[in-house]
Amino acid sequence: MIEVAADIVIGAAPDRVWRTLTDFARFRQWHPFLELEGVPEKGTKVDYWFRLKPDGPRRWDTTALITELEAPRAFVLELGIPFLLRIEERFELSQEANGTLLKHIARFRGLLPAIMPRKFIQRRAIHIYRTPIEWLQRYFEAAPAPAPQPPPPAPNRFQRRSARSRR
Repeated sequence: MIEVAADIVIGAAPDRVWRTLTDFARFRQWHPFLELEGVPEKGTKVDYWFRLKPDGPRRWDTTALITELEAPRAFVLELGIPFLLRIEERFELSQEANGTLLKHIARFRGLLPAIMPRKFIQRRAIHIYRTPIEWLQRYFEAAPAPAPQPPPPAPNRFQRRSARSRR
């Protein structure tokens, strides 16, 4: 098995990052290489489109199985060609003092990773796994945080009197 990992701190709460990760309809707004379509539920298959270049016309179309979906901590997809190349793509989230630590991890298994040099795969793939989380960080920097809801106003003295008189 060959593993490629990248991590980044995003200035948003894990719940907000999680909602963005599992909103497949908007995935392409922050992920330059990947599009997903389907229902984000553990055990379901989703359509998976991958490009080597963000604006490239050529893409690899396949399906991926969601093998883990634990809000707001882990989102895992598995895809590939049995025995030849299996890829486990993981997004792991944890609370940090200033936001969310997001780890993007890929684990490569099968015949191709077994015969290819480990360093070659890691050098070629690190960009593909680091760039999306950097784009996600910028996505959150550009998006305003939802405005906190103000507490309901305290009753004024006239409302307090009328409430007492109704008793």
